[in-house]
Amino acid sequence: MIIGLILLVFSLFKRKTLGFIICGGMISLGMAFSAIRTNLMWTMPMANSITWLHYTKYFKKPIMPMSFSVIYLLVLIVILLVLGGVAIKKFNYDNVMEVGG
Repeated sequence: MIIGLILLVFSLFKRKTLGFIICGGMISLGMAFSAIRTNLMWTMPMANSITWLHYTKYFKKPIMPMSFSVIYLLVLIVILLVLGGVAIKKFNYDNVMEVGG
């Protein structure tokens, strides 16, 4: 959902390439941080969406509360929805090309 919203928002602001770069960077950094198990992984949506990363391997002690991840992801989604709403209001539909003619 977050990647789709990022692509939508940047497309509406006519910065589609930047949106692809941000999504690719977010996925790459998130996976790299998760692979090396650094605390920086909690700044990316990738680690917050993987349930088993929230607990230790053997005794299942919590490393990061699930409630933090749920709030993190919901806040990010709400921010992107608001930005999308703002972008839609400012979008110039007169310049949209007709497909299929």
